[in-house]
Amino acid sequence: MGVVAKQSVQNIISIGGGVLLGALNTLLLYPVFLGSQRQGLVVALLSLSNLIQPFISVGLQHALIRFYPRYTSENEKGLILTWSLVIPIVSALILSAAYITVGDLLLYDFRNCYSHWLVRSLLQLVAGQITICFR
Repeated sequence: MGVVAKQSVQNIISIGGGVLLGALNTLLLYPVFLGSQRQGLVVALLSLSNLIQPFISVGLQHALIRFYPRYTSENEKGLILTWSLVIPIVSALILSAAYITVGDLLLYDFRNCYSHWLVRSLLQLVAGQITICFR
């Protein structure tokens, strides 16, 4: 069996195992151990993390795939890998600090008044467009 075929079989097995583990968690373990409210909270947090991830990574995964093969020395490759870890951590800290300092001011109206459906829809549309741009 060739290298590509062997790696393909290994990837299929690992992806299939991950899908089975996720299905087992979602269908059997979450309802029993978490209950309906906590299961909803877990699903909401997972969805929120998928929305925030493009802002934290700032497209570094694509830059890493594109530029990593161009570097020849181990020092350069190590440097780009280091920066690909440092930049998301720094951006996560900046976003966290921004949320801690001004998050209550931004979300005040949305928590207390439900008549701002148009503003909420526009914010969701802008967030979706930004997410598409970072892909």
